[in-house]
Amino acid sequence: MTSYRRAGLTLFGDRARSRYAPRFRALVAAGALCAAAPATVQAGPDPCTGVGTVTCSGNQSAGVENPPPGTTVLNVNTLTSDITPAIGSGQPGILFFGTGNLTLVSATSPFGIITSEDFVDGVVVASDGAVNVATSGNISTKGLAANGINLLSFAGGAVNLTSSSDISLANGGGANGILAYSDGNVALTSKGAIFVTGDGTGISATAGNHVTVNSSGPISITGEGDAIDASDIGGPAGGGGVSVISS
Repeated sequence: MTSYRRAGLTLFGDRARSRYAPRFRALVAAGALCAAAPATVQAGPDPCTGVGTVTCSGNQSAGVENPPPGTTVLNVNTLTSDITPAIGSGQPGILFFGTGNLTLVSATSPFGIITSEDFVDGVVVASDGAVNVATSGNISTKGLAANGINLLSFAGGAVNLTSSSDISLANGGGANGILAYSDGNVALTSKGAIFVTGDGTGISATAGNHVTVNSSGPISITGEGDAIDASDIGGPAGGGGVSVISS
């Protein structure tokens, strides 16, 4: 296993000290997020449209839950308000869970995603295939241990993220601005700022093979935690490795 950790408690725009150390990293997969998916898109109040490629626009303030089976592409764009699921609903801002290769393009700007419930993430995408995600527009979580973006491929598919979103966690509790796991490869590009109030991690990436993280936005953590935490479980002998560019 190869690991990279960029020390946390960084101030806006400051450079953090990097330290390398092989270690074991236990990652708790988001099994609770893999509950049975609804048969139709639970979004609203405006309906989503399309088959295979589904688009959710207009007023999606209640959150976008799972598209119908067979959906491979989910687009969230041209919104008229923030996505702000109700407290008690347990609804992430966007949830996309399925099988095979999934693509989410979330372009909420000038509006954003705001969740206010403990353990409820801003964006969640999970599949047994490849997970490809692009986000723009701010993402804010106010609950305890609520991640900004949570991506999971649990059967060897690659996880790829390109994000220009500013991400803020108001009540860290060990949460992550960006959390990604794959049994295969993980490649993350983050251009936005990440702010964690309390304990947590700016970007956490774990892969069975290779991990690539390219971060060009400032990362600030007020409590304990790392700005960037990247690990490959397989290590070089298993074709893995870790590549981190932080500027």
